[in-house]
Amino acid sequence: MTTQQLKDDHKKIIDILKKKANWPTRHSQMELCGKLLTHARDVLLKDEWGDKKLSTSKKTVLKDLIRKSSESADFRKTVDFVTPNALNLMRVNSQNEISFEEGLSHEHMMPCEAVFKKILQTPNIDIFEFLKTTGFRALVSRVDASPSENDKLDANGMKSNLPKNISHDYPEDFYVFARYEAAGVFSNLIPVNDRGVERMKKYLENRTKYNH
Repeated sequence: MTTQQLKDDHKKIIDILKKKANWPTRHSQMELCGKLLTHARDVLLKDEWGDKKLSTSKKTVLKDLIRKSSESADFRKTVDFVTPNALNLMRVNSQNEISFEEGLSHEHMMPCEAVFKKILQTPNIDIFEFLKTTGFRALVSRVDASPSENDKLDANGMKSNLPKNISHDYPEDFYVFARYEAAGVFSNLIPVNDRGVERMKKYLENRTKYNH
């Protein structure tokens, strides 16, 4: 296969992912989850709100709402970013008629656990707006190398947290890229929908300011 043929195949996959994006539905989903989480904070769990007060079962329900706020039934096909390694896996999987997701990892770019901690620790945070800001997802490879893209993103406690050395003035808009920068995977990211393009453009305009 020539380089051009490979590029053409990758473009076809990206075009399919773009058609699956369906942002209006995801926006409504985020809004609903935001309202439920806000009601839990302000009413249902008002006296229990806080990491040390909430029971494990209640934390699980709240984290599940965060996770579902940006996902859909076809969550692996409605991501905002992919990497070339992930695209190549999808191409090979299709040709070999095996599972679409074989070798792929579906990523919440800001881990749901980190989103949950931020919501708990920030008084009066607008939960819906924060879900919109951080609710980006990506497909990366689990098998491209050793360590793989997925391994690098999960290293140093980043599977459930932002990088430890993130600066106090790091903008919330860019939280979704923090792990990817720390893992050396950011340059692999390809946006597959308009919101991904817009967020990456905004970040690239400020990248040198927050990454030294």
